[in-house]
Amino acid sequence: MTIKRLSQDQFDRITQLPSVSSLSEQTLTIAHRCLVKGEQQSTLMGEYNVTRAAISQAVLRVWNACPPGYEFVTALVTEDQALQIKKWEREASKAIKG
Repeated sequence: MTIKRLSQDQFDRITQLPSVSSLSEQTLTIAHRCLVKGEQQSTLMGEYNVTRAAISQAVLRVWNACPPGYEFVTALVTEDQALQIKKWEREASKAIKG
């Protein structure tokens, strides 16, 4: 089993995608607590009074939000490379949003 984790920055960027921005606050909170804070899904079941499947679905909705063919990356690059990467990110965001 792979432990799914996101940085706060990655989570913030993912939640701006159209497929995620319409999710409920509870779904986003559950996903944040599991993916960013590393809390166990079983811990949240009782707190939110939902099934393990519901918790898993909330996490997967955020985790799988990146469209096929796209990937979030974190890299240490030069300033010139960063400018190019930011340009590519703007272009990709426009393509995803349509």
